[in-house]
Amino acid sequence: VPLVSRGEAIGLLAVGVDRDALPFTPDQVRLAATIAGDVAAAVENARLSEQSQELAVSQERERIARDLHDSVTQTIYSASLVTESLPHVWERNPAEARDALRALQQLMRGVLAELRTLLFELRADALEKADLDTLLHQLADVLTGRTRALVEVTIQGPTELPPEIKVALYRIAQEALNNVAKHAHATEVSVTLQNLTDRVVLSVQDDGRGFDPALLSGQGPGMGMGIIRERAERIGATIEVDSAPGQGTRTIVIWPRAEG
Repeated sequence: VPLVSRGEAIGLLAVGVDRDALPFTPDQVRLAATIAGDVAAAVENARLSEQSQELAVSQERERIARDLHDSVTQTIYSASLVTESLPHVWERNPAEARDALRALQQLMRGVLAELRTLLFELRADALEKADLDTLLHQLADVLTGRTRALVEVTIQGPTELPPEIKVALYRIAQEALNNVAKHAHATEVSVTLQNLTDRVVLSVQDDGRGFDPALLSGQGPGMGMGIIRERAERIGATIEVDSAPGQGTRTIVIWPRAEG
């Protein structure tokens, strides 16, 4: 019986018996055809799943390549400019040169954190195995390197969580801090993770320019907030956004633990 998918034969289902003189009945033939249809559908679904995974991997590689170009390369370029100017600044104003050295230290710390983050994401199971405390501090260093904002990370309670919850919270924090870097112009940012008995609470707060949540759209912080909401919904978490023009932004994600 041919295995047919989208009008094309993709294989063959062969059925045999151990008695030469035993013919197949019409019902058996129809049953074989039904099974062949199910097998063909399963093969096609497997192909589509594989294509989807390949597309996801390709898109993730493109995103990492963009991140390398847009942030890491630019930060390294900024660091090289600071390095080139340091000897001249030091001769003219040692105090200003010391400030430049501290800025250079922040830039390089951010670059190293961003490279570590990208290396984590290149390995499929790296994020699941990493400690959430380490991941959040890494994101904080990335933001400081990009914007020179002071980022404080506070962890309350153990960081051991189900892998899918840990990765989701990491991605949410990552997107929230990306919003801060792109839109907030903040000088101080706090990231707090509370692992309580009945829930886990992730909070990202900044002192930036804020926005009106009622005016969220597909542009600016609205796109990032949409991604955060989608990730929160996938794990059954709720999200609260408190912001106003000139008043900064606070994003809170609450994941309730299942009873028992």
